[in-house]
Amino acid sequence: MTRLSKVVAVLIALILVISSSSISWGALMPLGFSPWAEGGIKRSIGYDVMPKIYEDLDMREAATRKEFTYLAVNIYETLSGEKIKELSYEPFLDISDEEVGKAFSIGIVNGVGEDMFDPEASLTREQAATMLTRIYLKVSEKPVDNRGSSLFKDDKYISSYAKEAVYFMAKKGMVEGMGDNTFGPLLLVTKEQALTIGARMLDSW
Repeated sequence: MTRLSKVVAVLIALILVISSSSISWGALMPLGFSPWAEGGIKRSIGYDVMPKIYEDLDMREAATRKEFTYLAVNIYETLSGEKIKELSYEPFLDISDEEVGKAFSIGIVNGVGEDMFDPEASLTREQAATMLTRIYLKVSEKPVDNRGSSLFKDDKYISSYAKEAVYFMAKKGMVEGMGDNTFGPLLLVTKEQALTIGARMLDSW
């Protein structure tokens, strides 16, 4: 083979590799997402924690309690290296779902009262931080340390039950403020935000 032929062969091989890589990502990436979220979504796919139910959904839309729970279960199982055992009973009256049952069994999620889970309700930023902090505590078996944390300007709007989790996740760099030193605790979490937070959590482990 001549020198020119070798160069051409190498170039063709590189083009094929790049093309196959693009096709692979294209097949795995969800339908709609913001440009800023692409990295987090790809990392969540790389960690194999993006739930299959996300694949045909618009990532810019708010995540439901059920959708976020699926992600939380995947993150827990990835960090712990253990599969959660399926519950032998249904803990909630308004949903029969294996993943929700798993999350409930290890204390990642709770109901909303009267044996209800409200699976289609949207999730707030402080609720998401609380659920993910429960995973950290469960897997690491270490206490939350928020020493040195600076308060957000909207600290008074963060629910008392969520404050420890919000400041812990912020200190660890897993969640970020809104750019003006506010947290926006009651703002809804989108699916792409959820995947990005999950990827950051796995990055920092």
